[in-house]
Amino acid sequence: MIRNLMKIVLCQCVCMFLFAINIVLAKTEPLDFWVNPDGQIFQLNLIKKKTFTTGRGFPFWNKPVGLSVTDFKTGKELAKLCPEGKRTSPLGAYWLDSDRVVFNLLDDNGPRKYHTGIWDIQTKTHHLYQRTGSGAYGAVSGIDANELMVVSCPYSELDGMLLHDLNHGTNTQLLKGFVVYSPRFAPNSLRFAAFACSKHTMLVLHTVGQSKSQEVMIDKYKNNQLSGRDLRWSHSGKYIAGIVYHDDVAFLYIWASDGKEISQIPLPSNHMSIGWSPMDYAPTWLPADKGMIIFFQGEKEQIQQKIFSIVELGLQ
Repeated sequence: MIRNLMKIVLCQCVCMFLFAINIVLAKTEPLDFWVNPDGQIFQLNLIKKKTFTTGRGFPFWNKPVGLSVTDFKTGKELAKLCPEGKRTSPLGAYWLDSDRVVFNLLDDNGPRKYHTGIWDIQTKTHHLYQRTGSGAYGAVSGIDANELMVVSCPYSELDGMLLHDLNHGTNTQLLKGFVVYSPRFAPNSLRFAAFACSKHTMLVLHTVGQSKSQEVMIDKYKNNQLSGRDLRWSHSGKYIAGIVYHDDVAFLYIWASDGKEISQIPLPSNHMSIGWSPMDYAPTWLPADKGMIIFFQGEKEQIQQKIFSIVELGLQ
């Protein structure tokens, strides 16, 4: 009896220790940023906790458990979202507008599924569009401002992308045979852009309702590795910004909405290892398209920022 009692006490101590580890070792990783008309910067973060596992990564792994919004200057937490379910994890997110965040949710309850979520910061509510999430590593689906269409990147890379019509419940496959990343809708919801790669990396522009996409060559050298990272339409919809790597050097590309290249700008060195990390470089348009801030990780994991004027971006 004493031996059994000791086992019970030992198990309780282990559980308490693991619980304490989860709390103490919780951390956030930056995902995206938003600048309001007053110049205040909001930082979107992925919350991770050291979680006990008997599988890969034993004994602990950094499990994504939620999202948070903080004031970039003060670090004060302004909003927090932790989706319900022990086997659900947000895998990435970006700002859709000043009030809404789009996130990719992994659902491991039963057969693995991916959902696209919308988190309303003001009302502190969220909802999911079932099975419209992106299975491609690091990808987050694009959704239009009216929440009528979603573009996702399937788990099988060469499956291109899927256009989900939420009104009619239909799915249309586009660019089969290509690796697709960072699909994003224009502010007017009539078009979307994405990076795509087969033998070359391209910017793809697609008008909703049409069968063919416009392809804009970026990397003229044969390379089956997708080098485009993060696409952002400007607030007016006149311009598109994207991060593209050439020989491990990051460049900020600016295109007009018709796909015409405006500028290529080399970016400062990033101390975060190159790869599909939560934030390599985060391009963020200033209000009224008055410039852009590039956020990146400097020394000692501190977030640095580089501001580009409209003249430096080639817009004037």
